[in-house]
Amino acid sequence: LGPTAPTSQLPPKGERVWVDRKDQLLQAVDVLSMSQVVAIDAEFAQARSRAQATAGTMVPRLALLQIAIDGHCFVIDALRIQDLSPLVTVVGNPEIVVLLHGAGGDMRVMAERGLNVVHYYDLEATSRSIFGQHESSLAAMLQRAFHMRLDKSLQRTDWTRRPLPPAMVAYAARDAEVTLA
Repeated sequence: LGPTAPTSQLPPKGERVWVDRKDQLLQAVDVLSMSQVVAIDAEFAQARSRAQATAGTMVPRLALLQIAIDGHCFVIDALRIQDLSPLVTVVGNPEIVVLLHGAGGDMRVMAERGLNVVHYYDLEATSRSIFGQHESSLAAMLQRAFHMRLDKSLQRTDWTRRPLPPAMVAYAARDAEVTLA
């Protein structure tokens, strides 16, 4: 496949905004709508389905939605904001490319909340096709591209607890920011 491209520097961390009210969501959508590319990452927890409680079925429950563009990352509290429909302006716009890493799970939990992504690019699928299954993680991609180690220690934490400690919010935002990079 030829030599690996030279490494470069990650862009500087932009402004991170915690969004847990409808007016903040509307302001975020105004900013996001002006971008041609957004990176999205979702944090979700396995929750017992009400309809299937007796069967013990666990379904993913969207807890956070992180959306990064150049200079900004919005960390949206999807537990506190029940109506995420303003984000359809972004994810439903065919003129905006949505970057995801491992699109399947994120798109599934987003669709359950009425957010159907119409124009997306799955970085994990591309990386898997080029470098193989063991080199397709976000951490492996960042190591290859930026010689950066990505801390994934909070990946399996309880994203439904509130308030989230600042370290968890920063961790969540970083995933969307590096996906954009």
